[in-house]
Amino acid sequence: MREGRATKRPKNISPSDARLISGKGNALKTQKKLGQNAKTMARRFSELEKVDKPLVTKPLKLQTVAGQNYKTRTILKITGETVKAGNHLLLQDVNFNLETGERLAVLGDNGSGKTTLIKQIIKNYDKPVGYFSQNLSGLDEEKTVLENVLLKSSQLPQLARDFLGAFGIKRDMAFQKVSSLSGGEKVKVLLLQVLFTDTQLLILDEPTNYLDLLALDALTNFLTHYAGAVLIVSHYKDFIDAVATKKMRIQFQHLLPV
Repeated sequence: MREGRATKRPKNISPSDARLISGKGNALKTQKKLGQNAKTMARRFSELEKVDKPLVTKPLKLQTVAGQNYKTRTILKITGETVKAGNHLLLQDVNFNLETGERLAVLGDNGSGKTTLIKQIIKNYDKPVGYFSQNLSGLDEEKTVLENVLLKSSQLPQLARDFLGAFGIKRDMAFQKVSSLSGGEKVKVLLLQVLFTDTQLLILDEPTNYLDLLALDALTNFLTHYAGAVLIVSHYKDFIDAVATKKMRIQFQHLLPV
């Protein structure tokens, strides 16, 4: 049968020359394969270029909204606060201020009262708050990505598209319905909706969960240039070290400066 026939060496060619010719044939095959791989990589890089990436040095800033005053002043003042979960005491005598441009990281073990404290602050705060908590119910699945980002915002659509690109959302996805997105993409859109909220106070509960490196870099960029005040709960030490201007830790039912 033809399948079982061995390839004959041409006459007048030594065994060493035959191996050399065979090696060249294999090298040509390998070169062809590498060429195909290079074309595949080129296509992937071309797809990556569709993501609207700003320059690394470009600050991610919102436009000033009418009626907001970013001159140095107290945005949040907590005095003698007690925090409970039902009848269980979590925190007592909580005291801290947040001024414009300050970013406070609240640290502590799981179950120490961080999220309960946040919810109590939001409940008692008499102005709009940009609050992120991984709860996707804040998204309208039937609206587009862009509409969701601007749901609580007076910012311009083009700025929102710039931010979407910075967080890794492709240009052509801005007008897709949120229902078509993956879970990770929905988290990014929800986070951007919070960041774009017309407010001077952002409260972010574990905002780095499910973010890739591109989005994490963009979030860090944004927060370090944010003109209002930020309260952050996160277990990601590198992120906290990069953005927080001050830190407090929950210990023995008290919130203490670090």
